[in-house]
Amino acid sequence: MRRRTTEQPSGFWSLLLRACALYVRAAPVSALVRVATTLLSGVAPIATAWATKSVLDRLGRHAGPPLWLAVGVLATVGGVLAVAQELSRYSDREADRRITLHTQSALFTGIGARQGLAELEDPGHQDRLRLAQQASQSSPQLIVGAVLTVVQSALTVGTFVTALCAFSPRIALLVPAAALPALFAQIRLGRRRGEMAELTTPLLRRQVFYVTLMTDLRAAKEIRLYGLGGFFRDRMLRDLCGAQEGNRAVDRTVLRVDGSLGLLSAGVSAAALFLAVHRIDSGHGSVGELAVVTGALAGVQLSIASLVSLLGGMSQALMLFRHYTDLVRPPAAPPGPGPTADDGPAGEAGPLVEGAALRGVWFRYHPDHDWVLRGVDLTIRPGESVALVGLNGAGKSTLVKLLLGLYRPTRGSVTWNGTDLARLDLPSVRRRIGAVFQDFMTYDMSAADNIAVGDLSALHDLPRLRDAAARAGIDGGLAALPDGYATYLSRMHVRNPGARATGGRVGRRGGGPDGAPKGAPGSGTGVLLSGGQWQRVALARALLRDDADLLILDEPSSGLDPVAEREIHRGLRDHRRGRAGLLISHRLSTVRDADRIVVLEGGRIVEEGDHAALMARDGRYAALFRLQAEGYQLSDDPVGSAS
Repeated sequence: MRRRTTEQPSGFWSLLLRACALYVRAAPVSALVRVATTLLSGVAPIATAWATKSVLDRLGRHAGPPLWLAVGVLATVGGVLAVAQELSRYSDREADRRITLHTQSALFTGIGARQGLAELEDPGHQDRLRLAQQASQSSPQLIVGAVLTVVQSALTVGTFVTALCAFSPRIALLVPAAALPALFAQIRLGRRRGEMAELTTPLLRRQVFYVTLMTDLRAAKEIRLYGLGGFFRDRMLRDLCGAQEGNRAVDRTVLRVDGSLGLLSAGVSAAALFLAVHRIDSGHGSVGELAVVTGALAGVQLSIASLVSLLGGMSQALMLFRHYTDLVRPPAAPPGPGPTADDGPAGEAGPLVEGAALRGVWFRYHPDHDWVLRGVDLTIRPGESVALVGLNGAGKSTLVKLLLGLYRPTRGSVTWNGTDLARLDLPSVRRRIGAVFQDFMTYDMSAADNIAVGDLSALHDLPRLRDAAARAGIDGGLAALPDGYATYLSRMHVRNPGARATGGRVGRRGGGPDGAPKGAPGSGTGVLLSGGQWQRVALARALLRDDADLLILDEPSSGLDPVAEREIHRGLRDHRRGRAGLLISHRLSTVRDADRIVVLEGGRIVEEGDHAALMARDGRYAALFRLQAEGYQLSDDPVGSAS
């Protein structure tokens, strides 16, 4: 981890320029205001010191500009600075808002561009993602602020040192020289803070996991049933304390270093002031010049202290900003066989004509893990329904993930119409597939939105949404909800009770698209669906893709009662006509009508054929089928070999 923080200088300058360019691109007006106020703040102290000297000299009967001019300069500088500071504060807040929008858009566009799942399962990637999110919120502002502070401090120190040179070259050289140790120390401390942020991120990520878990409605039942609240709280506090201990160690180092440097700075200032007073007391200057010297010492000290502090923060911000830039750049090709970027642009996937196939596929999730799939050859042809059966852990769901391009095979290839998925544009392949996953998502959104995510072109097309819901057997249930299809399927994120409908929702009947008169208030309450109802919503999501060439159903009816399950599978048979279908189910009664049944065991295909052929073969499938059927028998009569 330390190697990343000591890369060649070009990396430092590249990140610095990218941060500044991002700031200007996201908030150009704010950047202009910041530059103007920085320049003004840089020269204002010397103007104030000059005017103060002139006032004191005139009051002491020394020669100088008119008193009214000096007082006017003081008043003008004070007024301009006051306005500039308020303008700068507003500009900074506006820049924060614009930069946050820009970086969040770029960051999550970059995350969405990563087509596979392997990175998301990598704890190191999750740590980098957390650091990138943290950096996207503040790093560009900190970096640009530090750069502008360097400019402002250079102006202030330069003008004051010039003024001090005219008074005493020794003092002019003494004060800036004393700041050099602090500059180098803060840069090193900034790097140390960045390293500690990287080291503590896994602990903080787990701490956030426990916090989320203890407030998650889905986990609440088991937490209360098994009395897990204290257990998870203790683990959360353990990880939080671990992260705090690391930060505490860094803070102690900062305390020692900053305390020592503060004493050094105070000693140098006292020495410089003593020299100045001694010189004036010896008759080599005026009281006004003493005011300039005092102001110069204070101005130089404040500028250098501000610069030192921000340089340390900038060093840390640059380290974190690197994680952001890594994630927003185009992703590299995932590991596995297949073409690289040098092989030309990816092609668009056409309609399924030849079929989707796995050719000699071997796959494991990690080089240290066992093989999940071992030499699998499988073709799903247009219009063919294929059922995949096997015990838990046989590799069925993994096979689905490979078909969807969520992973690359370790060996072999996955093809669409004979073309390796690695040579195709994956989003174009996925647009031709509808799928229900075994671990389907339940979104804290409206019923309409929960279905529309299957095909966003139907987001405001109520007839299409209702048609898909009807085929999944859930239309009547959703239409009967308090706000129809506009009802939130959650109690965590709902409309305010007094909020007015926007007219953009879809719901029950009549009036606006809500199914209520335009402008009618929503109920402001959410509804929780049962597991079976959620499964129907997930199925409707997949059925919304009317033009899908391949329909993949991974345990689509596991949460349904027998009557509902029979209705659903009858409807799915009608919907699949002319399409390729892959059905995964542990209930073998639901797969018996498939054109081809594939038995997967230990990552290999051990049997293949239709129901009658496999029962006649009296192999693994027949044994599993009879085992399940025995549970429904009312007598000891054996189950027939085929039906």
